[in-house]
Amino acid sequence: MRDLRGAARQLARAAGRRVLGVAPDRHEAYSGLRYRAVPSRYEPPTEEVETWFTTEAGKRLAVERGYRYGLKQGWLMYPSLRGLRHLRARGLLGPQEETFLSESIGHRTLTRALDEIDAVAQPVIARHATLWEPGTVEPGRFPVPTPDAAALRRDVDAQMAQFRYRFRKLEESGHFVPRAGMRTIEVGCGRGLASAALARLSFRAVGIDNNYHDNFDSGGGTWRILREMAGTALDLRLGDITKGICDDAGSFDIILSTSVLEHVGDLPAALAEMHRLLADGGFMIHGYNPFFSLNGGHALGILDTPWGHARLSEADYLRYFDQLRPFEAATARRWVSGALNRNLTIAAMQRSLTEAGFCILSWEESSGKLDPAAHLTPDVLADAQETCAEITLADLLATDVQFVAAKR
Repeated sequence: MRDLRGAARQLARAAGRRVLGVAPDRHEAYSGLRYRAVPSRYEPPTEEVETWFTTEAGKRLAVERGYRYGLKQGWLMYPSLRGLRHLRARGLLGPQEETFLSESIGHRTLTRALDEIDAVAQPVIARHATLWEPGTVEPGRFPVPTPDAAALRRDVDAQMAQFRYRFRKLEESGHFVPRAGMRTIEVGCGRGLASAALARLSFRAVGIDNNYHDNFDSGGGTWRILREMAGTALDLRLGDITKGICDDAGSFDIILSTSVLEHVGDLPAALAEMHRLLADGGFMIHGYNPFFSLNGGHALGILDTPWGHARLSEADYLRYFDQLRPFEAATARRWVSGALNRNLTIAAMQRSLTEAGFCILSWEESSGKLDPAAHLTPDVLADAQETCAEITLADLLATDVQFVAAKR
């Protein structure tokens, strides 16, 4: 293990926010790094510890009640439970069904096998067939609520306000001036709200999504309503940026994504395609949730103690699911192996951008509403660096990274 005193010296310079601004012709940096002293080892409250997990090397990690669900409600990643949650919010579950839902969720992991949950939940969900998009009430698929056009319009209006603010800041920074008529492409557009907002702001907007969770289709109600709302300026498609899309080289002025890059397994292929698609002098605007951050394991990969997912070797990480989340193990193993980039440090991201032919114009790291520094002790940093030597304090503290890059 690395010297804890050295780790402590690093921690003394840590903070929840760091901003780097890189002008086209010079490099400038601002660092407002702060850290308050904490004990040398993380000690969870005794009453919250349910059990302990022992690594192959003999280290012990606490398994804390409620910790995981406090960060991410992982049970919402299971279609039947999400469907029941929607019905509960509308007051459509009976007392026994309410109890079944609460008991199945548990306090840190599911307490029943998925096929048992499906056997009870699917008939209840199907009983309210008119509430769901046609074809989505099937085992293994997320039941998609019938979209509310008025609610979608409010969501798109909110996205428009956010884009106006972001674009104004970009213009003030001197990096570039977004103009009506520019062609944009949003990678991982999901429901398409941001792309629709761009279209309504007079951009020619394309949104693509690989539909990883198989929870919508290109002809579904949400996309249909958004197309009607935004008109011909909006083009929503199914597609995978790592496998290339049909548009000509240099046909886009701006590429955007939110909470997507951390899920891209073949980042070089994705960045190469983005570079091909961008016009000369085009820009990318991305935000992502780094894997090694406090909540970077996402709903299925967060463990039951701070940074557990970053502190374990791959073998220990997968064994953790088998041992402590038996009813989620198969799904969680498949998801963390196929939908999370576990090698993407902040340094690796910056290096990948440079190697792909991009110039980073601005870079901002933030801890958002979380307070990761309150839990970050030298042993956490040392354990994480044993799993990946390139990990820095920024990787552990930054739950959100926003950057702008230009095609060179």
